[in-house]
Amino acid sequence: MIINNYATSDMSTPSILLILVGILFVGFFAWRRFESLRGKTTEELRAILHGPDWLFYRNALVELRRRGEDIKQEVVPVLNLLISESRQQRIGGWLMLKKLYPELVSRVSDYRPEDLPDVCKEKMQKIFLRMG
Repeated sequence: MIINNYATSDMSTPSILLILVGILFVGFFAWRRFESLRGKTTEELRAILHGPDWLFYRNALVELRRRGEDIKQEVVPVLNLLISESRQQRIGGWLMLKKLYPELVSRVSDYRPEDLPDVCKEKMQKIFLRMG
């Protein structure tokens, strides 16, 4: 008796190829959109940080830093993400803070974006009080 050691799947090769093409397509246009920040002026990049599309904050900050701009004053939008009601925004803000402002991360080593919004706000008071 021969036993097949391979797991079978209902997905056919054309379906897998279609999914891969879709991922590549979406990835390409997302990459192009993020790369388009290089063509923005410094003022336009700073305006992004005060707009509602927080998914571009990191890229705008990285581009400003790449241009030699001081981004210390631009931390406020990132800090606002850390006290958001949205868990997704808190996680995004935490990742940005760790990458771009590691000196601030050490001040709130007990911060966890997965905590409840009120807990996150309480922990971030340490930074907000020092900035005020």
